[in-house]
Amino acid sequence: FSEKDGTLNISRELKRQLQNKGYPVILTRDQDAVIVHNARTAIANREKAKLFISIHMNSLPPDHKGPIAEGVETYILNNTTDQSSKRLAELENKGLDPTKGSDLTSQTEVNLILKDLVIDANLSESKRLACALQNHMISVTGQKNRGVKQAMFMVLLGADMPSALIEAGFVTSQKDRKLIGSEHGLR
Repeated sequence: FSEKDGTLNISRELKRQLQNKGYPVILTRDQDAVIVHNARTAIANREKAKLFISIHMNSLPPDHKGPIAEGVETYILNNTTDQSSKRLAELENKGLDPTKGSDLTSQTEVNLILKDLVIDANLSESKRLACALQNHMISVTGQKNRGVKQAMFMVLLGADMPSALIEAGFVTSQKDRKLIGSEHGLR
């Protein structure tokens, strides 16, 4: 049982269920293929997707000492790193308009600031999406609730729509693997 097989099976089942309810669904991969993280959101953006959901499975390092981790956690993008906050503050403190270039700003900085604005605009909807996904998965599967969290996942960074990343269980947990490997667990 591998993460790539488990997540592909979950994605295919999710697509089937959503399409049965009349929703259009695009998978960034429908076979065993590697799609780089920024290409996944580029596909969603190009197709003008309403939501972006990235499905993964967690794991512990082989040398992990301590209790076995298990359960589901869902993430939204946290773009408030010290570095991005510092960059924005520096520009604002210089009295620069981040939407207009100058000798002191680069096009890259402007693009990053505009991207931050798009992320911020989707933050509350991303949080609603993540909470709904997390609560539903816990209620349906009975897995341990590891919560909704924020992190700087590159796969979410390029999304121009509300987005969430689901860690659907731990590959290193026999209980999670058994559930996700079952027909009930996939549904």
